[in-house]
Order: sequence, then C-alpha cells, then structure tokens
Amino acid sequence: MQRAKLFTTIIVSGCLFICMLITPLLVAAGTVAVPVVAIHELFSFIGNIGSNEDDNDVTDLIESYLKTDDAKKLIQEVYKPLIKGKDIPLHHLVIPNLLAGIEDVGSELVKQQISIIEATESLEEYIDKLREKEPWKSAWEEVSTTTIVIYIESFQAYLGEEESLDPGDIPMEKFLYPLKQRAIVTSEFGSRSPITLPNGEVTSTAHTGIDLAYPGGEAATCGVPIYAAMPGEVVANERTMSQAGANWGAIRYKNLEVWYLHMRDPFPYDVGTQIKKGQFVGYIGSSGLSTACHLHFETHVNDKAVNPRNFLDF
Repeated sequence: MQRAKLFTTIIVSGCLFICMLITPLLVAAGTVAVPVVAIHELFSFIGNIGSNEDDNDVTDLIESYLKTDDAKKLIQEVYKPLIKGKDIPLHHLVIPNLLAGIEDVGSELVKQQISIIEATESLEEYIDKLREKEPWKSAWEEVSTTTIVIYIESFQAYLGEEESLDPGDIPMEKFLYPLKQRAIVTSEFGSRSPITLPNGEVTSTAHTGIDLAYPGGEAATCGVPIYAAMPGEVVANERTMSQAGANWGAIRYKNLEVWYLHMRDPFPYDVGTQIKKGQFVGYIGSSGLSTACHLHFETHVNDKAVNPRNFLDF
C-alpha cells in the first residue's frame, strides 16, 4: 500500500515538474495550457505556507492559468454576472476553486460559495465552511485554512486589475511621469508568492503598485526628487516610520487616488492642500517595510488598487 502511494506520488510529482517546465514555453509561444488539476496537485503537496519550495510554483501556475482564454471566459460568463451589485471580491470565489482543482465550475457551485460568503463574517470562517462541503472538503484534507487564506489574499491585486474603469471619471491626459528621468520597474503590480517575515509571521504579498528605481543601486536612487503625476487634493499624509509605507502621501482627483510610498522624508503637504501636476512632493527613500530605496507608485479607483499601467507608460 505504502509503495503504491509512493509510486503515485512520484508519478504525480514528475508530471507536475514537466508541467512547470513547459508552461513558460507555452506562455512565450502565446498559448497557455495550464490544467486546473495541476494547480491543485502541486498545492496539495505544500501543507503549510513556507514549508515547501513549491510555494512560488503554485502562484506562477495560477497566474498562468488566469491568463488563458478559458479562464477569462469563465470569469466573465459565470463569476462576474453572479456578483454584480454585490460586495463580494472576485478572488474569494475564483482562487478557492483553483486550489481545490475544480475543473467544472458552474453557476450553481458559485451560488453556493456566494451564499456561504454572505452568511459568514470573515474569510477564515468562509473557508472553514467550504471545508465542510464537497468538492472542497476532500481537496483540502492536508492543507490548513491559514494557507488557503494567504493564497486567496495574495491574488487580491491580480484579480482587482480586472475591475472596470470609467474613462469619463479618470483624467488619463493629466498624468505625468513622477520622476525627471525614466527609472526601471523593479516590481510589477499583481500577486507575489506568500512570504515568511523575519519574525516568523507569514503574510500575503499582493503587490498593489509598481516599484521604480535606478540602475546603480542606492547611490543612484536615494534622494531622487518625486513629482505629482496628476493634480488633486492631498487626502492622506502619513509621517510615521512604524507603518509599512512609512513616509507616504496620497493625492485624489475625483474617484482616482495616486499614492507615493517609502519616501525619505515625511510628506511635505497637509491634508486638504491642492497640488498641481508636476509639483514636488518628496524624495525617494526606503522608509517603512522596505529593503532598498525605491518609489512605490500606487493608483486607486473607487478605493480599489488598480494597475498604474492603466494610466502611465512605464
């Protein structure tokens, strides 16, 4: 019995390894063919976040699958119509089904998820309730609720990018590159694999902005002036090193906000100040939870983080 189980594990692992090898090739060729079952099989080996080197591979597989035409069609035709007008995050429905390896997702299944979400108070409680029902019950026997929740939260920014934007309320023509000279993008908007912090805390790493820095490291990046990408009113001014973004500020125009994080010094303007496009707003720094000098540039529409590439060519 044990030998048979070991043999099966080796075969599945081998298949998944091959899948992980060919997925980048398929992406490069413009065709992505990532089976949902492969995501679940790899996920089922993890057990707990941070305990397996395949943590990153699961995230990569999910991202690759979400780029397929099948995934986009499923989201548009099944998921989104059922949550229209409801305050239910898309990733709370999509990601659990991928982690459970559910290939046949229909309206009834999603309606069941929605009813559970509406009857629970937290994401953890929602997942615990899903675990009591098939097909999630048998799929998650070896995986903790905490691990499932962290993966779901890590895709908040990725699926949030799908939120529709109202061009009439967004001043596309008003945007200005926030630095005098072009920098390189060191981290894109979207999901990143869950990580374990130095204190042992495991956290989701949804990246809700774009990081900008210059070749040459600290000497070339620290202290570079930052300029307002659009006009508007200062709506946030955080001047404490205890927060993740530390020295940062936010400027709002109608339903759009632009955030500037990890600055060297406290944000120089008070809440309510009117800012002009191109006006100086601070210097690049490394305050807060940052490992090197960079500008974290973040955009929000209707209080939801969206990809800054919707507004600027980086």
